[in-house]
Amino acid sequence: MEKNEIYDYLNGSNYRYLKNSRVRLKEKLVEYKGGKCERCGYDKCITALEFHHLDPDEKEFGVGNFEVLSFDKCKKEVDKCILVCANCHREIHYEEYLKKQKEEEQKEIEVFTEILNNRDKYDFKHINNSYKFLKYTDIFSDIKNNVDRKDILKKYRINNRTFNKFLEENGIEYSKSGKIDNKPTKDELIELLKNNSKAAISRMFGVTWQAVNKWCKKYEI
Repeated sequence: MEKNEIYDYLNGSNYRYLKNSRVRLKEKLVEYKGGKCERCGYDKCITALEFHHLDPDEKEFGVGNFEVLSFDKCKKEVDKCILVCANCHREIHYEEYLKKQKEEEQKEIEVFTEILNNRDKYDFKHINNSYKFLKYTDIFSDIKNNVDRKDILKKYRINNRTFNKFLEENGIEYSKSGKIDNKPTKDELIELLKNNSKAAISRMFGVTWQAVNKWCKKYEI
């Protein structure tokens, strides 16, 4: 037998030894945790049984990787886990994902609700191109009641692009026209200019600021 062949053989033996050690260790740990899935009772195949950490922050290492071959160390780690089958394990992680998603959405709702309830305290420029906050308003009711598009844009201080994006994301068909033909009267425009910039007025009506300039020029304001 050549030197290289001996080296490969010894390495192979070492690999088989480690593999068998891991198998025996998992058998002991699975037996220690009850030998079956704690959710559905599955116990047919040991390779389909996995350890799920109840608190990820307490996780020191992944038991399934068997980087640590000490039973006592692994035993301390699996004490932080539940024994579940692969299917239940995936379901658990999906449930955790949905829970996290719901928590993030709830935070988003709280933020937008606070903004909408105190809109006079905020500069809406940073959200006037975001359609996400609209779902926390009465906009669905306004659309259902066929409120004029112009009035919706004014009420929620959004432009046509934002409104159209919202309609598209929610699968709503509502006045496909991208422009607002109506414009304020001279008196209405004068009142608006007292408290709003031309850029703000353009967003209210879903037009460009140049269009507002034309209105001013036409009304000789």
